[in-house]
Amino acid sequence: MQLLMPTSCAFAITYKCNSRCTMCNIWQKYEKDPQAYQKEIRSDQFFAFVKKWQTITSYNIVGGEPFLSPYIEDAALFLLSNGKNFTVTTNGVLSSKITDFVTKLSTFPQQYGISISLDAIGEIHDKMRGRRKSYERAMQTLKNLIQTKENGSNIRLSIHFTLSPLNYSQLWQVYELTKELKLGFRFNFMAYSDFYFENKDTRMKFTETQFNIIENQINKIISDERNGKNTNDKLEKRHAHFRAMLAYEKNQVKNMLCTAYTTHMYLDPYGAIYPCCFLNKKVGTIDDPPEVVWANEELKEFIKCDCKCNICPHWFESVCLMS
Repeated sequence: MQLLMPTSCAFAITYKCNSRCTMCNIWQKYEKDPQAYQKEIRSDQFFAFVKKWQTITSYNIVGGEPFLSPYIEDAALFLLSNGKNFTVTTNGVLSSKITDFVTKLSTFPQQYGISISLDAIGEIHDKMRGRRKSYERAMQTLKNLIQTKENGSNIRLSIHFTLSPLNYSQLWQVYELTKELKLGFRFNFMAYSDFYFENKDTRMKFTETQFNIIENQINKIISDERNGKNTNDKLEKRHAHFRAMLAYEKNQVKNMLCTAYTTHMYLDPYGAIYPCCFLNKKVGTIDDPPEVVWANEELKEFIKCDCKCNICPHWFESVCLMS
């Protein structure tokens, strides 16, 4: 069996974070162990990784908060210079820094993405993110970036919404905001991971009433996106994924094939490689040859069983489908 080499990589450039989210405990990592930050890889190590893993053409730069990394700008410039596509997913709090970042990259003709996490309108977003004025700052960042885009920056701007029992009724309102601002939109249900989010013991459960409200909003979004548009394969896949995520949350049974360990990988800030950010199975490091990391016996067995592990709602695949 010939293994597919990865084409996409979620890279947590740092675990530093300036939010205190209710659905994620990444921000606690360096509060528990401040010295661990010193173990994060340097920019030259990341550059060597990019050159070594030639098949990877798309990067999703995440955190923590990516704009707290000292080399976020260097990483972006290097990726653009090497013809790679990337999206930075940010909480949007560091408005001036993010705006300066986009301005500096405006000389490049290649398009890249900035995705702002927005989980509700106003105070509910602040409660979700654990910081006052998080919504205000995220909106200021969006306003700045929209202006920068109008001035010629070649960026894909989008909003990412994380569904939880705390904000389940806000999905349609945030979707409407993206329409008003003419931005891309994607959403996911709150995800759980014992080594990335470190939140597996804090699972929040939806009630049947909440599921019904969520389903109505999803159907409303699907109907709105189809209105006046020619149906195409990409749109149908997007909407099928909406429904698949809802079905997973209700029944905890996946009905879509997984891309982890085949065309997708997760790279943590310390240079460790995993199939994804949900499966706590380290398969190598940035120092290992790609053909060795991507061809071990554990990997082959994992692919053989079609990744029927039922530990995630295809978080990384939905990023790809909805970008």
